[in-house]
Amino acid sequence: MQFESLKVYCDVARYRSFSEAAQANGISQSAASQIVLQLEKRLGVRL
Repeated sequence: MQFESLKVYCDVARYRSFSEAAQANGISQSAASQIVLQLEKRLGVRL
């Protein structure tokens, strides 16, 4: 698991918005969604 993935997840939780979290990390909203989806799959839980 990469630090960047955890940061994106934390930012989604902080901003309560994939769009704002994506902007804060310099990525697209779609990329932020995919990162969280991959984390969910790796951890085996819904975040």
